[in-house]
Amino acid sequence: MHTITCGSNDADERKPFHVIRSSIDTVAFSRGGTPGHPGIIVNASIGRRKMTPADTSDCLKGNRVLPKATIHCLEFVFDGHAYKASPPSAKVLGLFKDH
Repeated sequence: MHTITCGSNDADERKPFHVIRSSIDTVAFSRGGTPGHPGIIVNASIGRRKMTPADTSDCLKGNRVLPKATIHCLEFVFDGHAYKASPPSAKVLGLFKDH
């Protein structure tokens, strides 16, 4: 969010928004699970940076200051009806909500 605008806040330039960077890096299929329904492994990255007014100004001039991203491995399994995040992945999946 706010990556294209460098976190600028037109309502109050002294309070820029956070810049959030997220991406899906790889998708792979795993053996096992329900026959005919392989598991799905997704490596996704997300990072967040609190911008200062100076960061935002520099960024708008073309000096992009993207947040460092952390890579997360998410596993999706077929439960007989649909693919759902495995219990450990479900906790991490919340980081990507709305991104």
